[in-house]
Amino acid sequence: MRTTKEVLIFVFRRSGNGEQVLLTHRCPELGGYWHTVAGGIEDMETDDEAALRELSEETGFDGTGKLDPRRHFYSYSLSEEPPARKDIYPPGSEQISVTCFRLDAPRGWEPSLNCEHDDFRWCGLEEALNLLRWPTVSEALVALSGKAHS
Repeated sequence: MRTTKEVLIFVFRRSGNGEQVLLTHRCPELGGYWHTVAGGIEDMETDDEAALRELSEETGFDGTGKLDPRRHFYSYSLSEEPPARKDIYPPGSEQISVTCFRLDAPRGWEPSLNCEHDDFRWCGLEEALNLLRWPTVSEALVALSGKAHS
């Protein structure tokens, strides 16, 4: 059974084109959409521990000591989940709480994706906002990018 808490991690890098954010593409069996590193918080795990674990599992990156102190928080209704996924949460759950993180990747780093993803791309803010599926994720990206969005 999953907890009703999740983490979402935006990995940024500097390039000749300015700041870019890493988006990962979920494999077709998991929805086939562009997202960022994310996952559930396990029992007895802190938000920071979950963020570092998910980052390592999904990209191979050890972000220990590299999480930006800024956080963004949002929640979404469990009604947004596909019916089959609702059964993995405790009975009576209605909301999923998400803690969002920012991390800056070292120069030259590229992700090593796990089986949850079939592709990745580094995007400027506008491209990322056009690719992301959920408005709350886009809002979190804008908040943690430190840039105003038009």
